Formats: sequence, C-alpha cells, structure tokens
Amino acid sequence: MGAGIRQITDVGDAYDPLWSPDGKTILFTRNSGGEGEPIRGSLWSIEADGSGLTQIAAADDWQIYVAGSPRGP
Repeated sequence: MGAGIRQITDVGDAYDPLWSPDGKTILFTRNSGGEGEPIRGSLWSIEADGSGLTQIAAADDWQIYVAGSPRGP
C-alpha cells in the first residue's frame, strides 16, 4: 500500500471510488437495502479531506448507479 493512506468516510457501504481529474473530490457508489429489501446504489461525492459528503443521485428500487459507469446519470 502507498504512504499516507487514510480513511475519509465511515459510511461502510461505499465502493467503486472515482477521483475527479483535479484530485479534490471522490465520486462513489453507496448501497442500501438488502435482506429482503430492494437494493439501491446511489451516487455520492466527498472532498479528499473527508468534508462535504453529498448525495448526487438517488436510486430507485433495484437500481444501482456505479461511479464512472455509463449507466450513471
């Protein structure tokens, strides 16, 4: 692993991170649902320093947006 690695969010259900070209923001997918509930994968962003957690796109039942995917908004 590289030097200086640190966790910037504690949401636990974040995956598929994608850095912005300027390296200041990370776009990622966040899952909710499961265990009998419809799965949803919404898009979120956060600043590289861990501030500014923001939902970008809310998913409907059984819909998953994937950061960096042409399926995203």
